[in-house]
Amino acid sequence: MYWSSIFILPCATIKKIESILTAFLWRGTSLSLEGVNVAWKAICYPLQEGGRGVKRLKIWNQAATLKHIWHLLIDKDSVWTSWIHAVLLHGRSFWQINIPSNPSWSWRKILQSREWCRGWFIINIGNGSSMSLWYDYWLPAGKRRIDTYSMRTPTATGLPWNARVSNIINRGHWDFPMDITTLHESWHSVLFHPKHYYEDQWVWKGHPSRNFSNVSTWVQGYIHSN
Repeated sequence: MYWSSIFILPCATIKKIESILTAFLWRGTSLSLEGVNVAWKAICYPLQEGGRGVKRLKIWNQAATLKHIWHLLIDKDSVWTSWIHAVLLHGRSFWQINIPSNPSWSWRKILQSREWCRGWFIINIGNGSSMSLWYDYWLPAGKRRIDTYSMRTPTATGLPWNARVSNIINRGHWDFPMDITTLHESWHSVLFHPKHYYEDQWVWKGHPSRNFSNVSTWVQGYIHSN
C-alpha cells in the first residue's frame, strides 16, 4: 500500500498484486486462486456495505497521481516542482502542454490523468500572476478560454499566448479587453473580483478543508467507481 501511494504503477502490476492478495486471503501461503468465490472488488467494499474495507490499489494509486499533481500546483518550493517547471513546462501551464513523444512513465501518466482529474482542482484568483489567462481553468464552471473560442479570437485581443490573468487586472479591478464583442459574454460571466493583495490559490474539491489528502481522494475514487 505504501509504494502504491508513492509511485504510479502499471495496471498489469496492480492486477497481479491484487491477484496475490486475493489468493492469500482465501488460500493462505499456497497463493492458489482455486476455490475463490468472492471478487476482490467485493472485499474492498466499506464495512457498512458488507465488504472488509480493504483499499483497492487502483484507486489508491490514482490518489498517488493526484498527489503529484497537487504538489506540482501548490508546492512551489520543492526541488521536484522546480525541476518540472524549469525542464518540462518551460513557463507553460500544466494544463496546456501536449504529451511528449518520449516522456518518462510517470510523467506520461500524470499528463494523461488531466482528463479525469481537472474538475477536482479549483482556482481561487488572487492577483492573477500565476494563472494562465487562456489555458488554466479559472473561469466560472471550471472552463477555460481556449476551449470556448477559436485560436483567432484570443489573438485578436492583442494579449500573448503566455498572458497571465494579471494582464487583465488593473489596480485590483478587472480590465477586460472589450474590443472583441464575441468575448463580452465570457467576460460578463466572471462575477467574482480579484484579490490584489493575495496570491492565487489552488484548492482541492474533494474535502471540506480544501486540502488534499490520499484518504479523501480514495473515498471520492470509491464513490465514482461504483
